[in-house]
Amino acid sequence: MVGYSAAGDRGRTEPYRWRARTPGVTAATPDLAPAGRPRAVDFYDRLHDNLRARESQLARRPPRPDSRRVSAAAGVPPELGSRRTFKVCGNVACSELATVPTTAAFVGQKVAVYVDDTLPPDGFSPEDFVRLGTLFDQHIYPVDTAAFGRESDVDGNGLVFLVMTKQINRLCFDAGGIVTGYFFGRDLLASEPNSNGAEVFFSLVPDFHGTSGCRVTKDFVERVLPPTFGHELQHMISYNHHVLVRAGPSEETWLNEGLSHFAEELAGRSVPNGFCVANDCFSQFTLNDVSNAYRYLQAPDDWFLVYPIGSTGRLAERGAAWLLTRWLVDHFGGTPALTRRLVATGQTGAANVAAATGRPFDGLLGQWHLANFVDDLPNFVAADPRLRYPSWNWRVTFPALRAQSPALYPRAFPLAPDSTSGQYDFAGTLRGGSGRSLRVLIPAGGRPVDFRLSDLAGGNLPPDAAARVAVVRIR
Repeated sequence: MVGYSAAGDRGRTEPYRWRARTPGVTAATPDLAPAGRPRAVDFYDRLHDNLRARESQLARRPPRPDSRRVSAAAGVPPELGSRRTFKVCGNVACSELATVPTTAAFVGQKVAVYVDDTLPPDGFSPEDFVRLGTLFDQHIYPVDTAAFGRESDVDGNGLVFLVMTKQINRLCFDAGGIVTGYFFGRDLLASEPNSNGAEVFFSLVPDFHGTSGCRVTKDFVERVLPPTFGHELQHMISYNHHVLVRAGPSEETWLNEGLSHFAEELAGRSVPNGFCVANDCFSQFTLNDVSNAYRYLQAPDDWFLVYPIGSTGRLAERGAAWLLTRWLVDHFGGTPALTRRLVATGQTGAANVAAATGRPFDGLLGQWHLANFVDDLPNFVAADPRLRYPSWNWRVTFPALRAQSPALYPRAFPLAPDSTSGQYDFAGTLRGGSGRSLRVLIPAGGRPVDFRLSDLAGGNLPPDAAARVAVVRIR
């Protein structure tokens, strides 16, 4: 069974107590669960937190009469070798900007690659830019747009720009870690001050010696840039459909991130291996998602599914959002039917999920939490097909990761529920969308066990905590 919070309001927390007892049996020493674990600290990408928060503010403003005004060059695709300057975030708050001169190194049917005119030495060659541009243009762009819909075209040239600049490398000192790239919805609002007035995504560049910021190898950029492009393109498409097309709020960050991480997986299943490191696109595009999911399942009650406002999710929380999105796609229409319903809408967050699936959010979460443990469980056949992931076999995938790196993946299967035969007492915090798993071991003919999910004093939890219990019989 799983005790969880189905609260759809972002960042909702509630102290709670979960107790079990066998009536008529007094235990001198009950099975007392720990009072809670300290939360692990991940690198928190403050740049993306700031950008998503500012996008929400922009979406709430009344539209300007000229909000879609385009530049004088509108409708004219750039030529190979043409020059253009872009305004790039100069710090993680994006309160300062750098003006970066660039040159078009690749121009395809849907994607153009602009390159900083002053790149660090020993980086990408002209052939590398063409290879990357071709990968994005012919493979990643079609995957994303088929699954989620079309991006906007505020400058009328039919292209998405990838701007590769050392300015992104410089952000590492302010951010506290490497920033791979970003999309900012302001760039789609041509009349906003400092908007680039174009569909643009910015990325870091190789810098082996760290002359422009943190040391970043060419191999690292080749690994992270293709998944990052698919990830950020989904954000761009989402902003178009929610804000520009429907003049509504931007998608809540937890679901937006779940869809963007799902975009990475989709590309990993579609891009030809010849474009990828070690000739293995599936691993290159999905490894971080699977690793984040592992982190989440190690301690689901330590993390949010429905992130607080202003957060783009720690790594484990991004793993939760991807897992839920993957599970929803498996059971409610697949790609592109469900994914397009989730993007082409004015609904957001939990309400969006409920509308797209036709099911209440609280019931969906209960099934999902149970599926996270019982999927492909040996000697168990789920009566409800939703208690599984048809697209993944986690009891093969996670042990394979552990075999490769036992220090990073200490358990063959990350989710290890507490167990009790009748006496249990746990105090902790319910976090929005997440919960705690418990196995109840009752022999044939054994006494029943009573459970209560309550506040710390044993009273009722407030209704807006949306506390729920989901149960499945394994034996």
